[in-house]
Amino acid sequence: MTDFHDPIELDARAAWTIAAGMRAVANADGEHPNELALIQAFEAELPTDLGLEFDLGNLSSEGAREVFLKSCVLVALADGRMSEEEVELINSYTHRLGLSDEVLTDLIQQVSVVMLSHFTGVTHFRDQVVAVGRALGVADETIDRVLATGG
Repeated sequence: MTDFHDPIELDARAAWTIAAGMRAVANADGEHPNELALIQAFEAELPTDLGLEFDLGNLSSEGAREVFLKSCVLVALADGRMSEEEVELINSYTHRLGLSDEVLTDLIQQVSVVMLSHFTGVTHFRDQVVAVGRALGVADETIDRVLATGG
């Protein structure tokens, strides 16, 4: 598994597949403005018409598959929670890519920790930030470490 910040080379087909997967996750439980903003920012960098159909086979490397799943998880968490519909869709992607539930659990944890790291050093409203971390499924000791050190 790649580190969250390791650069991953994506070709246009993989990038388009990631954007399409993100959009499907956003639509799984009704679109939310934060989810759409993430997708639109990503799509703005893509060629406008590749004429492609959604195909997970376009994700030809382990890194591309991980970026795909992390991007889907990020969209699902953009409104503050992963709905049952989003979880089901992301689980189906995970299995279709031949990855285990444990891999997905680890990727969700990585995305959640990165999201929490934006609150490093927060002292006011810390209880609310801890509650968000717990809602994301992050263990208390991890929340404490992330809020203290950023990682």
